[in-house]
Amino acid sequence: EFQAQQAPYIIAKIHDSGVAINLGINEGDELISVADEPVDHANWEDLVRKLSKRPVVGKFRRPAVSDSAGATTKLWSSVNSMGAQLLTAARGSGSDASAAENERLRSELLSAQELLKLKDS
Repeated sequence: EFQAQQAPYIIAKIHDSGVAINLGINEGDELISVADEPVDHANWEDLVRKLSKRPVVGKFRRPAVSDSAGATTKLWSSVNSMGAQLLTAARGSGSDASAAENERLRSELLSAQELLKLKDS
């Protein structure tokens, strides 16, 4: 869920049943591009259209943080969609996927999250 339906697109809340829950996206992260296209001037309708295409890659900027030594860094994350089937299963919106399929999709999400952590480190 974004803070507002206009740029900048900053994550306000990660819902427990949402697609972002296992992707390493945090509250306060800013969506900066979708499919390598900047979204800093995109209107809400354009953003929804871009995010609806599958597969999709979104890039987020994490707010600057200071480590224990006082160094400030900005963390970047890329999130790959796992396709419309994953989106449907994650939303729980009437998907007829079996429990085994849901577990497989969850496992794929966790693997993608681990890859993103390695990429960001």
